[in-house]
Amino acid sequence: MAIEQDILELIHADIDGEISGGDRERLQAHLQSNPEAQRKHDEVAELCQALDGIEERAPPAHLKHLVLDALPAVKAREPKREIPFWKSLLVAPPLHYVGTFAAGSLVTFLIISSNQIQEGAFNGVTDLVGTMSSDIDAGPADTTINITDQMLAGTIKAHRSGPILVIDFDLMSMQSVEIIATFTDPDVWFNGFAQLESEGTSVSAETGKVTLRMSGKRRYAMYLHNASASSATVDLQFIAGGRTIHEDSLTFRGSR
Repeated sequence: MAIEQDILELIHADIDGEISGGDRERLQAHLQSNPEAQRKHDEVAELCQALDGIEERAPPAHLKHLVLDALPAVKAREPKREIPFWKSLLVAPPLHYVGTFAAGSLVTFLIISSNQIQEGAFNGVTDLVGTMSSDIDAGPADTTINITDQMLAGTIKAHRSGPILVIDFDLMSMQSVEIIATFTDPDVWFNGFAQLESEGTSVSAETGKVTLRMSGKRRYAMYLHNASASSATVDLQFIAGGRTIHEDSLTFRGSR
């Protein structure tokens, strides 16, 4: 005799302890009149009892790799062409900044007080950051530094946009690294600092010197104001574990 679907559901509900009093009476009556249904009830109950007695074990370590290897390969999307990070900070309109801050992608834009900043030093970067104009084009990088040290790797680029000198850092460090940027030109002042991460980088400034401390993978930009608009040089020293691991210089062309 075939077992009806609703009786099978009652059998499972009874074994799970989720059957009501009326349904239990109906099931008991059906089991007494249908030996096949009674046998099914006993088999399912025995199976559940056996499963409850099995010790839980973690799946084999290689199982994840087998599953991943069996999945079809997904073609990577072509990266979108984007404007340079440092330039996006300069030309982004105010509404874009609101959305960027809300999304949490640009966490910090710091204007840090120091004893070297003079009145009017921030006018250039203030006019650029938040402007509605998008026609600022500083051209290719004046200088590009490639670092391949065991403790530090990445690129540093020097750009100019009018009186603003931009140093674009894209670095990965294995431990905490101190970066000291020095400049002797009295017309060059520290102007600001922007980064994509909220932690892992600190900055301090004094006359003729800016010190950055970072670890891990970081992308940030440092801004200097060059009042004379002439060519300028910034010397960089990288220190890790108390020793200098790299030294280099960035040269900015004059804008006149």
